Amino acid sequence: ETVSAVAKTGAQAYLTSDCKFHQFQESRDRNLILIDAGHYATERPACDRLVQKFQSLNLDWVQLSQKDEDFRQFFA
Repeated sequence: ETVSAVAKTGAQAYLTSDCKFHQFQESRDRNLILIDAGHYATERPACDRLVQKFQSLNLDWVQLSQKDEDFRQFFA
């Protein structure tokens, strides 16, 4: 229903995350550009800023994990 609601607004594109296959199909059928940015790509940049904010409050024990990664691989 989300893709349908977005299409009814007249939008040309929809930026979201965690889409299911049928949402891509419906977007294609409605000529709506669907951008599935993914959780990692949209959330990781905010984590850097959050750590900086905590550290500016003298919470020096806060640090960003170096083990975090976007493990997905895409093939053409």
